[in-house]
Amino acid sequence: MAAVNGPGAVSDEGDPDAIGKGGGRGEVKSDGICRCASKNRLVLVIDDDPAVLGSLKFSLEIEGFSVRCYDSPAAFLAASDLPLRACLIVDHKLPGMNGLDLLYLLPREHRAIMPAILITSYPSASLRSRADAAGVRIVEKPFLSNALSEAICQVMSATT
Repeated sequence: MAAVNGPGAVSDEGDPDAIGKGGGRGEVKSDGICRCASKNRLVLVIDDDPAVLGSLKFSLEIEGFSVRCYDSPAAFLAASDLPLRACLIVDHKLPGMNGLDLLYLLPREHRAIMPAILITSYPSASLRSRADAAGVRIVEKPFLSNALSEAICQVMSATT
């Protein structure tokens, strides 16, 4: 399975350079829905757990994001239709390589540099340090409230 795109999923149609245009930072309103300043709300999720992929796709689409899912780093890297602009949500524990190593690899593979969020349970001090040095935000599992959607809005807005 290279990519999972269910009903309502949108590829990178529209302006691929729209991230951050429109000014302001993303915020979460009292109704709990993230209001990103970005017109492009494409999120690429890389996780080897089908239940996590399905639940993230469902919840992020409810919040208005377009979502593409990949079940491994290899499936993600093999995709020929990756957009130039999106937000990456990458699980740290993946088959073949960890999520942070995947993020280090992307610029060397001549892929676009995209804002990224590393998701993991119980991150070590070492992992936090490496992620911080790479400019990658960590959101811990289990996700509390709307922490992930807030993080997505913040990293997408920061690419202005």
